[in-house]
Amino acid sequence: MESEKPPKRHGGARPGAGRKSKAEEQQLSALMLRAFPPAKRVSVIKAMIKEAEGGNHRAAALLLGYAYGRPKEYVEHSGTVHEQITTIEVVKTKDNDDSEPAGEVWEPIEI
Repeated sequence: MESEKPPKRHGGARPGAGRKSKAEEQQLSALMLRAFPPAKRVSVIKAMIKEAEGGNHRAAALLLGYAYGRPKEYVEHSGTVHEQITTIEVVKTKDNDDSEPAGEVWEPIEI
């Protein structure tokens, strides 16, 4: 006699599945701000800088990624294409330019 296995659930509606609501995101953001205020963040960043200067490549990559932005990634595609590939160019405008940080801007700190 074969035992019945429960069906695998790889998608569809499940309790807790999907993106959280905007209200839940805002609650989490407010909680993080109270639990991890800017003054504490400075000490964490200073520690990460020391790690990077000591040779920790992951710390250095993370710091440089946030300071200068990650380099453009290229993806090579190969194989047979049976349909036309459409490319889309994303152009930054003044309305969607994120070069300036949102919110409070901090001055450089002495380490």
